[in-house]
Amino acid sequence: MSTFKPSDVGRLLSHSVMNIQITIHHLNKYRNEYYFVIKQLVKYIYNISIIWFI
Repeated sequence: MSTFKPSDVGRLLSHSVMNIQITIHHLNKYRNEYYFVIKQLVKYIYNISIIWFI
């Protein structure tokens, strides 16, 4: 077991916060494309399920 120093915790926290900000930035960038793809997928699955249940 390694002991955590407060500086280690601080570095870890700032690092994860940076990663989260970068991730959010990428999500905002690709959000519209994701929405489009998900909408197409939902439509596709919806149509298939209608065919199956009729």
